[in-house]
Amino acid sequence: MRRGVVAALTASGVTPVEDTGPVDPARHHVVATRDDPSGLLSDRIAETVRPGYLWRDVLLRPQEVVSYVPYVGPRTPRAEAERGRRNAR
Repeated sequence: MRRGVVAALTASGVTPVEDTGPVDPARHHVVATRDDPSGLLSDRIAETVRPGYLWRDVLLRPQEVVSYVPYVGPRTPRAEAERGRRNAR
């Protein structure tokens, strides 16, 4: 069934958006984040949750993605409280 729907959409000029690389807020909706301990992948797409769709270069639905974010250390209640105190200064 999915193949038939995709074929019908393609015949109508609708193309899927399944980008990789940097997150583009005009094309992507970040639905979750993932730590990037390396610091090399921040603000890049880690995975696609749901593809987006274009029709004649008009965005019908943004691609829903998981984005890498900079690693900030362990996320324990104590570490979060300490981070909050530092940011309040």
